Amino acid sequence: MEEVKAASDNTKTACEINGIRNIEVINGDAQKEFEKLINTKKKFDFIILDPPRKGCTQEALDYCAKLTDKFIVYVSCNPNTLARDLKYLQKSGFELKYAQTADMFCHTYHVETVTFIEKKHSSG
Repeated sequence: MEEVKAASDNTKTACEINGIRNIEVINGDAQKEFEKLINTKKKFDFIILDPPRKGCTQEALDYCAKLTDKFIVYVSCNPNTLARDLKYLQKSGFELKYAQTADMFCHTYHVETVTFIEKKHSSG
């Protein structure tokens, strides 16, 4: 889900070049597109989130929790909003399985963090 058309087009082109066929790239306003997907009862194995520095809204996280019962990959450039959003996702039954930082902006204090979040399933 990407609001910027050029970014969506670039993703589609990259998928075509690399023979990736199991991805759906949606261009549009996230809230409107999430609502459409939920109304059509669409489900995804993975959702990849890469929000701005302010993190996700609770509404966006609720949508993600409804759209997958498996995995969320959350890429964050702000440890504070990442922690807040992970805490919120825990309330929807998700748990952090792995986190890895990446120093993509050397000589600055900015650090990217990639997290792998899994939906907990009750046994029995």
